[in-house]
Amino acid sequence: MYQLKRRSRLMNNDEQLPALRPGEVVFRDGKPVKRAMRQYRIRANVQPLSSRDLMLVPEGDRTKEQFWLFSQNRDEAMALNDLVLRRGKVYVVQGLEEWGGYTKGRAVRYDGAPQNLEWDTAGLERWAGA
Repeated sequence: MYQLKRRSRLMNNDEQLPALRPGEVVFRDGKPVKRAMRQYRIRANVQPLSSRDLMLVPEGDRTKEQFWLFSQNRDEAMALNDLVLRRGKVYVVQGLEEWGGYTKGRAVRYDGAPQNLEWDTAGLERWAGA
């Protein structure tokens, strides 16, 4: 067995991450109206994807930066298409699994311009800085 030469760099601490939930579409008087975005903070354990996990990811996403989020938020659970801001980069939650008291989500880096999203990421960055 190999001995470690340095301290292990496993990510085992929870992080407080700002998140943004896009507004859902509701119908008022028969017309679709989009609700406002909702901002919240998520406390999650961030883990990298293993090589086996990367093989199971859709082919177009394999080269994008991504990680697992393990969250135990009871108040505000992650949902598909939520935006998460981490280290100045925007990620989109694409896959969710329920693991007992935890929610496991796969966050994938969004590499397009914010105006291409259905919602505005500038609000998320302003909120994260506050």
